Amino acid sequence: MGLSRRAKKRICQLMKHSGFSRKRWQSCLHKKRRCFLMKFPKEINAYCPHCRKHVKMKVKIASKGKARTTAIGNRKHERSLLGHGGKRAGEKSVKKQGKRQKLMLTCPECSKKTPRVLRGRTKKKVEIQR
Repeated sequence: MGLSRRAKKRICQLMKHSGFSRKRWQSCLHKKRRCFLMKFPKEINAYCPHCRKHVKMKVKIASKGKARTTAIGNRKHERSLLGHGGKRAGEKSVKKQGKRQKLMLTCPECSKKTPRVLRGRTKKKVEIQR
């Protein structure tokens, strides 16, 4: 489902100020490839549950941890690849349409980290302002 005519017009007006041409935006809207960036400040005022007060916290984008090679699922899959058996299914490579962006807020006083998830599923990329 596409955007309404009024919404497209409004976006075009906004994009004129940001240096994008109307034609480029119309083609982007037509292809449904709206690639926005969500700029997030370096520090935000947030509540720290450990200190029990509001403080200016440092913001960092949470990254995926290193995969464990000795996890049960990994060992099971590797074991199934051994020997002269028939073809085995590979590991799934499903790409999600939108992901729940997660930020880690670090308290300067107690240096504890608190996670914060942005909205529901979003197609926007999170970027921290410099």
